[in-house]
Amino acid sequence: MLRPLGALPTVLVEEASAERSGIAAALHNNAAVVGGALAGGGFAALTARLTPSGTAVPAEESLVLVWPAAAGCAAFAAGAALRSRSGRAMPRALSPAGC
Repeated sequence: MLRPLGALPTVLVEEASAERSGIAAALHNNAAVVGGALAGGGFAALTARLTPSGTAVPAEESLVLVWPAAAGCAAFAAGAALRSRSGRAMPRALSPAGC
């Protein structure tokens, strides 16, 4: 069963030892900010490159390229996350109640 991505900081902190929980949370936050900045900048550059000169409206081709690229990045991240968790027990925060 898939769980919301919003639970990830909680899972990271619960899996870290007590003396490293702050570091785990900070690393997650920093990675999220840097990843969002890089993705936003990349997609803005792609959209700007395909914007016709003399207008502020991006061409349709830019959106046709941006959304599949975002879907591909999401699929890659999901695959990497699944592969990194294979063979390991499910974290307490994601296991069903009573298990």
